Amino acid sequence: MAVCNVKSAVEQVAGATGFSAERVINAVNLGDANMMQQMQNACCGIKTAIIEQGYQSQLATERQTNGIQAQLAANHSSEQLQACQNQNQTIAAINNIGTLLQQGFTQLGYSGQQNTQRIIDHLCNAETQALRDKLAEASQKAQTAEIIAALKTTTTPTTGA
Repeated sequence: MAVCNVKSAVEQVAGATGFSAERVINAVNLGDANMMQQMQNACCGIKTAIIEQGYQSQLATERQTNGIQAQLAANHSSEQLQACQNQNQTIAAINNIGTLLQQGFTQLGYSGQQNTQRIIDHLCNAETQALRDKLAEASQKAQTAEIIAALKTTTTPTTGA
């Protein structure tokens, strides 16, 4: 890599000065201060560009990592929110079922009370009717007995002919 950097620096100085790469190398070997300064500037520029590229790459990687982390956090938060909403909907549905069951049992209890009252009323009516029938039968027997007794006193026995 260092050889590539030197080659690149020589080519950069050659391009800047209009000399060939061979002439730049010869000037550096002979100690030409101007050429050496240009070589040093070219090498520093290349080094600075490489360092800058490394920093930019690190920044890009960090930004990408932060973006992925933010997206994961948002997705996780979204999933948690959805789970909470689903749980709340489930609880609401269970509460609704509980309310409906309570209403149903209340109605069944009321309906059961009504049915029990109807049965009691029917039994009472049947017993009352049976007592009325017995009373009417007893009353008819009593009336018949009175009529027979009244007729016995007013009629004379007939003797057969």
